[in-house]
Amino acid sequence: MNWQEVLTIIVPIIAYMGWVYARIEKKADIRQATSEKRFDALEKRFDKVDEKLQSLDTRLTRLEGRFDERGYWESRKGTGTEGQ
Repeated sequence: MNWQEVLTIIVPIIAYMGWVYARIEKKADIRQATSEKRFDALEKRFDKVDEKLQSLDTRLTRLEGRFDERGYWESRKGTGTEGQ
């Protein structure tokens, strides 16, 4: 077996290995991009939920302030409805 025969066997094998490696890398890149997109989408959703929670907290604080101004909590003492 001379060197040309060896090359005719080895070169296609190396080329195929390179092709397989490129496909694996491409799939890994696609997976990475997909997971980044999913993460970004979840992060946006989280930000929206966080904004809504902050808004609700602000509204609740205002309502509590109004009840305190009117003496609502003091009038409810002893009625058995505390903490409800």
